[in-house]
Amino acid sequence: MHTTASDGWPTPAQLVDHAARRAGLDVIAVTDHDTIEGALRAADHAARRKRLHVIVGEEVSSRDGHIIGLFLERR
Repeated sequence: MHTTASDGWPTPAQLVDHAARRAGLDVIAVTDHDTIEGALRAADHAARRKRLHVIVGEEVSSRDGHIIGLFLERR
């Protein structure tokens, strides 16, 4: 999923709230383009609210396409 940290529509907090409340999900992966900032913010929000679990990821742009990295910890 993408957030306003790249080209998505919801803020990280809005994404977490929507996924937990409306979609009834337990886990989501946030994979903004070329940044993990949105995923880190979403994970922090989810932890504070004791909602769902957020997998921190990034959709890395390369000359051959996009590569998804999951379970990332560093900026």
